[in-house]
Amino acid sequence: MDAIPLVRIRYADSFAEQLNRLGAPTERLLNQVNLSEEALTFRDGFMPVSQLWRLTALAARYTGIWEMGLRAGLTPLAEHSQFGHHLLFAPTLYQAMTMFCAMAPTELTNAKFRVERCDSLEWFRGGPVEGSEEEIRQVELYRIGMIVQVIRWAAGDQWHPSQLQLQSPNAAHLQSLELFEGVPVRCGCPEPAVAMSPALLSLPLGDPAEGGDTVEVAVVRPEWDFKRSITEIVTTHVRGRQGTIRDVARTLDMSVRTLQRRLSEHGLVFSELVDQTRVGTAKGLLQESELPIGAIAAEIGYSEPTHFSRAFKRITGNSPGEYRRRHRPEIVL
Repeated sequence: MDAIPLVRIRYADSFAEQLNRLGAPTERLLNQVNLSEEALTFRDGFMPVSQLWRLTALAARYTGIWEMGLRAGLTPLAEHSQFGHHLLFAPTLYQAMTMFCAMAPTELTNAKFRVERCDSLEWFRGGPVEGSEEEIRQVELYRIGMIVQVIRWAAGDQWHPSQLQLQSPNAAHLQSLELFEGVPVRCGCPEPAVAMSPALLSLPLGDPAEGGDTVEVAVVRPEWDFKRSITEIVTTHVRGRQGTIRDVARTLDMSVRTLQRRLSEHGLVFSELVDQTRVGTAKGLLQESELPIGAIAAEIGYSEPTHFSRAFKRITGNSPGEYRRRHRPEIVL
């Protein structure tokens, strides 16, 4: 099995924020896609793309707001950790756009954003979306919202797209929105895309950073395979206190038996993945906190401190106390 497409959890948080503002039962809706509110606090963690796509469609159906994806996509990019923050320091719109495309795979592992010239227009393309018709609609609106934000940093808040392309077969309601009023829209395209005048590319960005210096960003794209993908998913579940194989299988929309078979095909054992994830989290707590070892064991999901100590020593070669003494010699146990 190839790598499982993943996305940062903070993008789910954008939809949760919209649901909260509308007074929706956010926790219940998150639970319907097997996502806990606690997991949302690990904003840099990863979740399966398909899980987020299901949440976007559920949010739109529950609220009856067909443009929910656009509302979430207009969440300020500067709030999206270092990804959005770095874009703000690009000297020109073109550099911000190319940086966006280069960094996108660190946020969405199968991202295919790109910028290209066609028919005297510059197109900012969002890559194809796979899913149900409602999922495609919400995700492409989300991507369009993000793209529009970047362009408006240079072109101003009154800028409107020259043209739009959508995967969705119907955009009857789109032009009722002020943002797209009078904008030519072509539906049934391979991917969502926003067009603008090439003259905008050389415009400087507004400076929300208040005179900050240009930042050079080295983009490191990790190699993704099944083992790395499933490890990230398990890590998110353990942190969100949903660390059973049934939880993970439900998130991936597959049976426990199918997940076990896939793991076996790659020489993986679920319980070992969970232990490795828990021990990795415990290392940080042992180094950075003064929590008692028993409290750390409970924090990462072990019912008994002895079970934690045994797993920790098997994986690291040291007991939790020995590890802490080596990395926090000032702490006396």
